[in-house]
Amino acid sequence: MNTFYKPVTLTDLNEGHVYYHFKDEEIYLEKVASYIHDGLKKNEQILLIESMKLSDKVSHYIENHFTEEEQNSIRLVNNFDYYSGNSKFNIASILAYFDRDLGSLSEKNVRLRTWAHVEWMSNMSDAALLESFETSSDEFVLNENILSVCAYRDASLTDDANAALEQSHKYIMTDTQFRFSESYVKPEKTAQCDRC
Repeated sequence: MNTFYKPVTLTDLNEGHVYYHFKDEEIYLEKVASYIHDGLKKNEQILLIESMKLSDKVSHYIENHFTEEEQNSIRLVNNFDYYSGNSKFNIASILAYFDRDLGSLSEKNVRLRTWAHVEWMSNMSDAALLESFETSSDEFVLNENILSVCAYRDASLTDDANAALEQSHKYIMTDTQFRFSESYVKPEKTAQCDRC
């Protein structure tokens, strides 16, 4: 019996954890816009965690392309509050912010999707810290059955950090490709979160 493999794209997914490492800011913004459109088409609530540098462009796009009702399904927050608010990358604090923001959206009893542009204060990434953070995030995404994209600027990643991120995400996206991660390690079942 023949089995056919259907390539997966981001728009095919309803849940999962996606690592997006990007180089081109314009392509990045196009992917954010497409992600919003796709989520609204599926009647999902959308949490966007965006950099201060790009949040004005994303906000402007949202205001000019979506109705007021559609805009009410989108929550845009500053990634500084998540990743640098206490001047260090604190996993517990980040997940608490994430849970709070998701909680406010999930009260509407519809599917959720998130897009997080991950940044930190130091110039270079800490592979062990990113692995710990993204493994915790992967558990959260699996427990909540949501679609979550974690976007990182290529220039800020070391080879070790990139390898750690590929291990903690089932899917990998670049400016030009989308694929399964060959090195993904699914986390062991953990205690369910409070809202699961």
